[in-house]
Amino acid sequence: MRGRQPGLEHSERKSGFGIEGDISYLGLRSSITFTNAVGTGSLENKYGWYASLRARAGMTVNGDATMVYVTGGLALSGLKMSGADPLTPVTTTNGKTQPLFWD
Repeated sequence: MRGRQPGLEHSERKSGFGIEGDISYLGLRSSITFTNAVGTGSLENKYGWYASLRARAGMTVNGDATMVYVTGGLALSGLKMSGADPLTPVTTTNGKTQPLFWD
């Protein structure tokens, strides 16, 4: 696993805000082959990268004894899934369906 996590933080007397993000690479892979009454099928997952971006803002209350803040963000990943099932005449790759016999 490799990755980076940069960020920026700014605060003033009674408030603060920040932004941070990260990106990492796992390189994991899993696959399975199965058999049913019709034939043999397979499923494969490849999990490569993932990333997130977060922002936050807050302020002190109660005589600077407490900080109240909100945070929100976005997460993304590079997950690739593919497979073939003998019960249905299609192959699925990354959410796109394609008949088995098409090139």
